[in-house]
Amino acid sequence: MRSVLAIDMGSSSIRGYLGTWHRGTLSLTEVHRAPHEAKVSNGSLTWDVDRFIAEAVRACEHATCELGHAPDAVAVDGWGVDFGYVDSRGSVVGPVYAYRDRRGAVGRELMRHRVPEDRQFALSGVAPQDINTGYRLAEMMASAGELPGEHIMFIQDIVARALLTADIFGWDEGSDPGPWASRGIASTSGLLDVDHADWVSEVARAAGVTDHLPPLADELTVIGRRGPTRIVRAGSHDTACAVYSLDARPGDIFVSCGSWAIVGAVADPVIDPAVTNEATTCGRNRVQVNLTGMWLAQECRRHFASLGEDVSFERLDRLAEEADSTGVLIDPDDPSLTEPGEMPRRVNDLLEAQGAERVEDIGSMLRLINESVSHSIARAVADVRRLTGARGIVHLMGGGTKDRLLVRLLARELGQVRVAAHEASVLGNVIAQLHVLGVPREETDAWLAEAGIGVTVTDNKLALRN
Repeated sequence: MRSVLAIDMGSSSIRGYLGTWHRGTLSLTEVHRAPHEAKVSNGSLTWDVDRFIAEAVRACEHATCELGHAPDAVAVDGWGVDFGYVDSRGSVVGPVYAYRDRRGAVGRELMRHRVPEDRQFALSGVAPQDINTGYRLAEMMASAGELPGEHIMFIQDIVARALLTADIFGWDEGSDPGPWASRGIASTSGLLDVDHADWVSEVARAAGVTDHLPPLADELTVIGRRGPTRIVRAGSHDTACAVYSLDARPGDIFVSCGSWAIVGAVADPVIDPAVTNEATTCGRNRVQVNLTGMWLAQECRRHFASLGEDVSFERLDRLAEEADSTGVLIDPDDPSLTEPGEMPRRVNDLLEAQGAERVEDIGSMLRLINESVSHSIARAVADVRRLTGARGIVHLMGGGTKDRLLVRLLARELGQVRVAAHEASVLGNVIAQLHVLGVPREETDAWLAEAGIGVTVTDNKLALRN
């Protein structure tokens, strides 16, 4: 039997899932879950990385208790672009700014005057967006004159590095491997070249960070060991992990819907304003569109909870399904909806600016958001098909699969969708670790095919997989 622990960091929670592989069958058990959120500190939106590390350690200890021994492997995945500054021991120095912080917009304007955005795009394959890693680095260098640490490391890599030396009950001692950047997560930064092979010196030099970028490391490799336990790079980016989990055919489209909705296909890089490019777990390229997903609904839920409303998912889903359509759509990616806080008011302000009536009740607000997100996803699917030639089925993954209304709306927009595992990132993380441990790809592919994960939604009806 093989046992692996996937630590999946989302923008609102950190989860630990224990995967056990025995005689060709995979079992998944959630052993830890902890909510979290970005906090405003000194006017900036920041992450508490020490909290991330502490929760990852708890996940390791819970998995060890469940098994009676340390797992064979552990890997960490999470969202893209965010990083911290670390000293020679790997300890975080200074604040870790979240991708929605305003510093990105300031840094983007600085970089635009140093390297034209079309050239940045051509060199890195990453479409210019305020969230890009290089922009916040450029802002930091411009405002402070230097970075607070010796190197930058992406958040997932910081957490994985900490697991090699942290005090974890029942684990053997480990040693610090030094800094690195996992290739999967580095490919989201705008600092890696379009082939995901090396840092783009021209962009890094313009941002002033050439000397602070760590060595690159391939996915599907071992970072270090603590006795029998390997710390593994298993994709590092949650979307890369999710795509790795798919029982997909060439030409299929993926939609990974959580706080973000990522729509794409595995294909050669495309330089076009409609898309961006990031690395897959196994080193190929994903052509994709990064859209706002469930973020608006998540922020509305947070606001309704602050007013004392019952915000159980069951109630909110029912209200959204029962509400009549307003017949109006908003752009979920409008800049006015980027920052957290008072989301219903922000949506209504946008409606008013469009000449539409404000929406006052909870159900109508959530239905409006679902209809807008599904329409945005459908347009992105059309763009990906046009630019890559992909004509296969659309696979829907992630937390959005639990939103019944969203699934039905997407089926209406697209004709049909294949609903995959809602914990697709976890599943892909686990499967990648098993491959690193020597489990053949053919065996995990056979399990995926036989497990019957997911259903096809056509014309608003569920059809079980043939």
